[in-house]
Amino acid sequence: MKKLNMNGWRRIFREMIQEVKPNHVWSLKMDQRLECGHLEPGWTQVLQEHAHARFTCSQCQYSWSSHRVAILFHLHWEQQERRGAVWMRPFKQKCSECPSEKYEEAQFTDADVASVIHHLIFDIREKCYREHVDRGELPEVFWDVATAGLRHPQCEAFRIDLSPLRGGQAEVAVHPGRPQGAVQPGDPQPPLHCWIVNNQSAALPLTQRLNPTAQCVRIVAACAVLTVVILVVIGLVWFFRRIL
Repeated sequence: MKKLNMNGWRRIFREMIQEVKPNHVWSLKMDQRLECGHLEPGWTQVLQEHAHARFTCSQCQYSWSSHRVAILFHLHWEQQERRGAVWMRPFKQKCSECPSEKYEEAQFTDADVASVIHHLIFDIREKCYREHVDRGELPEVFWDVATAGLRHPQCEAFRIDLSPLRGGQAEVAVHPGRPQGAVQPGDPQPPLHCWIVNNQSAALPLTQRLNPTAQCVRIVAACAVLTVVILVVIGLVWFFRRIL
């Protein structure tokens, strides 16, 4: 898989943020030294814990896919200048198939990036613009409740102290997903896994993401048009046969 470079991230971010804030200027940069809780005045932070990406071990060439990729964001908004900045750090993962201790970089596709940016824009609107956002529009993330908030030991973020994000502060947020079902005490621990559904819609422009009702209307209309075309063709065939 071809790794999407930072220019690809900026392109998708610029396209998607312009759909909701066309008159404002936002920048996106990556910093692998970014740390949780280390913020300059006026900055806020959010953490996505269930992004999707692929990894390849540089030692044994083993490749794996993960829906538990953690990405830390620091956000800053200058109201007077109408200018905002985002710093990001995707956390790496190490191979579970060989003794290598090296943390490998995540490889994101365009669709993966669009899903991450889609969530990020909701965070920007909520944290920087103080808007009320409906997170029901976001792609749902499902996980077993017993593993909610847990990070796999192979993930670089496993070593990171996330207490500043879990301390109930007003200026930070963490998005572990939504529970699929309750787990009772004494139940066996489920495997560490989760998956994202409907994330293909995140790659579309906001104006093209239709709700189920609108999709049904479009399907019915298309069927009606197709029926009319078929009837016209049948009528023409019958007409020419009568003439001949």
